[in-house]
Amino acid sequence: MKLKKLFTSIAVLGGSFIIPSVSFAGAAISEIMYDLPGADTGREWVEVQNTSSEEVSFLKWKLFEANTNHSLTLFQGNATTSTNGFAIIADDPTKFLADNPQYSGTLFDSSFSLSNTGETLELKADDLSMHQTTYASSSGGAGDGNSLHKSNNIFVVGIPSPGSATIQTPISPASSASSSPETEETSPPPATSSETSGSANYGATTGVYKPQIYVSAFVSQRGVAGAPILFDAAAVGVKKEPITNARYVWSFGDGGTAEGKKVYHTYHYPAAYTVLVDASSGELSAMDRKEITIDSPEIVIENIKAGEDGFIEVKNNGKNDVDLSLWILRSMSGTFTIPNGTLLGARKAIPFPAQITGLSADPKSTALLYPNGNLVVAYKEKSAITAPLPAKDPKPAAAPVVEKEAKPNTSLIKPAAGSLEKEAVSVAEPLFAASSSATKLSAQAVELIGAAGAADGRGIVPWLGGVALLLLVSIGGYFAMLRPPKESSAAEKLKEEVAEYEITEEVNSK
Repeated sequence: MKLKKLFTSIAVLGGSFIIPSVSFAGAAISEIMYDLPGADTGREWVEVQNTSSEEVSFLKWKLFEANTNHSLTLFQGNATTSTNGFAIIADDPTKFLADNPQYSGTLFDSSFSLSNTGETLELKADDLSMHQTTYASSSGGAGDGNSLHKSNNIFVVGIPSPGSATIQTPISPASSASSSPETEETSPPPATSSETSGSANYGATTGVYKPQIYVSAFVSQRGVAGAPILFDAAAVGVKKEPITNARYVWSFGDGGTAEGKKVYHTYHYPAAYTVLVDASSGELSAMDRKEITIDSPEIVIENIKAGEDGFIEVKNNGKNDVDLSLWILRSMSGTFTIPNGTLLGARKAIPFPAQITGLSADPKSTALLYPNGNLVVAYKEKSAITAPLPAKDPKPAAAPVVEKEAKPNTSLIKPAAGSLEKEAVSVAEPLFAASSSATKLSAQAVELIGAAGAADGRGIVPWLGGVALLLLVSIGGYFAMLRPPKESSAAEKLKEEVAEYEITEEVNSK
């Protein structure tokens, strides 16, 4: 470890004249754009290359510059870089892409300002130094539009080529007017083994240098199965000039292919697909690749309202956003094309008002269509009652019908002339009186139960109370029936016999 620190100190002191770069791990700064023509605020960038035999993630790495550790935030692409792959660290990724529209690789956002005269840059991972290098304006690239490229462990000047190992010999303004196409195709300085292999997008050379072209594919990150998706690409030449006669061939990853700068393709099943586009112009060609995830459509027409103040509400029940650009709303004979850039969020709804669409929502014909006219979903008319009605108390249960018992001294007991029959009647009267009393109490208990149910049809406690009351009344009536009849006194028996005798005399006299 002490020996490594000693070498590091020598590299810092010696600069580019002794040991211009020291690397302790599989990553290196391979290109520096430190001074752009004109105002270069936010336009500076650094290219790093994975020189190891394994994938490297730069997400937690830091760029140490001007005694400051600058964090890296992924702006574009994959944070993990493959062997010999490249990543760009930009002060302002938006400005970087404006200067380099052909770049489609990994791009990190950071915050730094490179010195226009030179300084030492360092890559750190977990506060450990992974790579260190020093550049100076004397090497070139000072405001002339060129950048510094690492070749044979030293920096050489060349045309900027972010994401590529290709080193293009710069053309000075004085010599560019008299130079011919043959003189532009010069050979770069000898390259190391790691610099002879570049990305498929830029086609790095191994021997004689040839001008290259660049292509960028513009592909949405997500799509919906069954919906046509737009794929676009752009190719530029070695001087970043657009190539108008380029030929584009697409491979969509599901077996489908197409040719053209702008094409549509429809995926039929949800999955993650790799899209490739190959651009060629004469003998030159380049390739770019993008990933797209296709989801199942979960779109419904949630609600509609007819009339001038009406609307058609479209809802996304899925967990991912859906791009509704150029989809079509249809109602009766009218249609409305949804504008480009309309995004429907996950589990959200958009009401499209009639004042904008010009559509009067019709329950039988309202539908949502893909841009090619195929049906996505049709409106399903709902029940007229959309809101729950307020709860009502249930009607109290009807009280059970209690048959009235026969009254005493009527048809159940016939009058008799004998004393035994009189005694039977006298015994029966208290029994029926007790039974009648119990019946009345039972009826009152039933009425109380019905009243309790009417008071609160949603609770069971009042019903239980009513049942308990009914049981008490029934038990009381039962014991009243079992009570023995009251015996008549001797005086009462004498009166009965006298009355019976008088009745008998009257009958005999008649």
